[in-house]
Amino acid sequence: TWSKGAEALLVTSANAARAIGQAPRDLPVYAVGAATAGALRAQGFERLTVGSAGVADLGRDRLALRLQH
Repeated sequence: TWSKGAEALLVTSANAARAIGQAPRDLPVYAVGAATAGALRAQGFERLTVGSAGVADLGRDRLALRLQH
């Protein structure tokens, strides 16, 4: 089951997009690229923000997250 407190999803691959079957479709979703976004649209997600340079770009520019290794 999905957390009722989830505010958004960050999806890092088309395979991950196909694997999140039960996620609420009304959540905003951040996809790392066009292929991931296409897989999410095929699953019925519409509130998409699509990055162009991978998860670090999406995290930095879209979510204001700081990714550390």
